[in-house]
Amino acid sequence: MLLVVLVLGACALAGVPLQARLVLSAAVVVLYVPLAGGGPSIQRAGVMGIAGLVAALAGRRTRRWYALLLAAAATLVLNPRSAGEPGWQLSFAAVAALLIGTPRLREALARRLPEAVADAAAITLAAMIGTAPLMALHFGQVSLAALPANLLAAPAIAPIMWLGVLAATAAQFAPTLATPLSALTAPLLVYVQEVAATTAALPLSVVDASAAPVLGVPIAVAWIVRRVRRTRVAVAAGVAVAVVLALAAGLSEHGARAPQPGPNELVVSFLDIGQGDATLIQLGDTTVLVDTGPPDGPILKRLEESGVKHLDALFLTHAEADHEGAAPSVMRRYPPRLLVDGGAGWSSPVQRRLPTAIAAARARELRPATGQVIAVGRLRFELLWPPPVTAGERLGGNRNDRALVARLEVGTFSMLLTADAESNVTGRLPLEPVDVLKVAHHGSADPGLPQLLARLKPKVAAIEVGRHNEYGHPTPSTLAALEQAVPTVLRTDRDGTVRLHVLRDRMWVRGS
Repeated sequence: MLLVVLVLGACALAGVPLQARLVLSAAVVVLYVPLAGGGPSIQRAGVMGIAGLVAALAGRRTRRWYALLLAAAATLVLNPRSAGEPGWQLSFAAVAALLIGTPRLREALARRLPEAVADAAAITLAAMIGTAPLMALHFGQVSLAALPANLLAAPAIAPIMWLGVLAATAAQFAPTLATPLSALTAPLLVYVQEVAATTAALPLSVVDASAAPVLGVPIAVAWIVRRVRRTRVAVAAGVAVAVVLALAAGLSEHGARAPQPGPNELVVSFLDIGQGDATLIQLGDTTVLVDTGPPDGPILKRLEESGVKHLDALFLTHAEADHEGAAPSVMRRYPPRLLVDGGAGWSSPVQRRLPTAIAAARARELRPATGQVIAVGRLRFELLWPPPVTAGERLGGNRNDRALVARLEVGTFSMLLTADAESNVTGRLPLEPVDVLKVAHHGSADPGLPQLLARLKPKVAAIEVGRHNEYGHPTPSTLAALEQAVPTVLRTDRDGTVRLHVLRDRMWVRGS
């Protein structure tokens, strides 16, 4: 809507005829959807926007419910699996709730509040009520901070959108033209960021769906609305949401899932999958898995316990069964959008099956190489190793020596993922200190480890290793080196799945 308003306004100032304005607006929406990531929510918004513009071109009244159903049909034609994604469900539930609840809520609230505040509050409350059951079901949490956060952030959203689009457009002609627009956008972005951080830090900003007070939230909202304007629909909606939340709470109490992190909370899970590697990284809606463990390992169970609903990216560090073995199974259950295949060029059972799995998942494939930087949401992976492999090239020798080595950065937090690349590889790389080290090769003997630790200075080291493995991992020499240099050493054979939580400048560890 904001994009179309901007285009229509600019065209009106330029004297463009009405029909041409509408056609140009539709073309801009078509271009914007893939540029904005093409996720379920932006797809829905794009289809509904174009439907409204087509109706305007035809001189017909826009019917929002038809537009919503058209968007559902179109997104499902593009990807039938999208209905199973929380983002798809939340987007359509929110819009349906807005269509049903916003007019009544706005009318009721406008009697006590200024019109602009009533509008923002009505939209937020309707969306909260409509999405609360899904939030409880998928994430085990419901936000109570959404209302104050949205009311505070609302005045900045439209200027940010418009200035950002203008800056991106200006930069196509000359990057310097975007500088003043970006300078105007910066304080608004900082303001929204501070609103999000401050409201998220409030007591009870997010509450567990199994907690009794959560069940009272929709009923309380309905009671307030009924007091302002006696609306049976509001009471019915509140009761319905309470029932669904109660069911979700019962499910969460009987499940073994880990509590879902907050929107700005990074969680790195070192998964207990036996003798092998599997590291799960979650930040907000972004989920990345680095390696899958052996083909007969419990990776699918561990992902379910972690509350995973989708994978944005799957990294396979190298062509060893204890790292890539379960990749086909994982890709069937959680089709990733991006596959970073560190085993490309090697002959292995998984590598021979990957082309079929990639096609079925409709995943984008990337062969890693030194110097690449891969951004997945707010996660930034800098690839430090291996050297590039040309298409069709067949590799030989020690596969561990070409395992993918990556540095993960999120804000001020950093972690080095080494897979099975020991100090004969990592010792030659331009490494900087990190907060966390994923210890190479399950804690095998590594004579260069003390020197590596002196360079990295990690606060936490994690060893992903199976219990009673026949290799003797982790070795006494590796444990001795870690104990002397690292304050906290984690081991999946001893501690099970271990989750490292990071929020701002705080870092703490929880078991499974």
